[in-house]
Amino acid sequence: METMIKNSTVETQGFKDLPDNVKGNLSDFDDCPLDILADYIQYKHHRFLKNKIPVISQKLEKLCLIHGMEYLEIFEIAQLFNVSSGDLGILMKKQELVLFPYIKVLVGSQEIGKKVSKPFFETIIKPIQNIIYEHEKEKIRFKKILALMDSYELSANVGKSHIVTFAMLREFENHLRSYIDIANNNLFPGAIELEREMVH
Repeated sequence: METMIKNSTVETQGFKDLPDNVKGNLSDFDDCPLDILADYIQYKHHRFLKNKIPVISQKLEKLCLIHGMEYLEIFEIAQLFNVSSGDLGILMKKQELVLFPYIKVLVGSQEIGKKVSKPFFETIIKPIQNIIYEHEKEKIRFKKILALMDSYELSANVGKSHIVTFAMLREFENHLRSYIDIANNNLFPGAIELEREMVH
């Protein structure tokens, strides 16, 4: 199993093994191999989210200290983001330690034409259903964050620190939405279909 996982992992710097056509629109991911797709999500989107969480949290904390008593939206944005960052950390770890390695095993098994036994979680459908549920929670949470940001920008004298922090939040949400779309619409359906083919 470790060999299969190691062989299917792309270079973490520059995505050297990624086909050029997967770097464009979401439709370009339709024919991308599942193991490459999992690595793309992990090394492009997960890595970005993990790196930005502490930076954004720190900036929101400063905004709360300076402007929180005057504009309560800042407190609510910070609270929602902190909850989201904690939940996302757990969710991404589960995918990277359990789901993605299993998908790579399925891909490796297909390449050599050898079926595999059921995983300890019985079927990939169960963890995928849980992940999709968590994805929907995050989309709803960030919809609230964006609405609060819009309200704040209309009511407050927005300074440079606000502009920078809110731009980072919007970039964060964009990466989150892209990762969710690729996982839900491309990776997960393909993985379910592959498991039906390769598990005995």
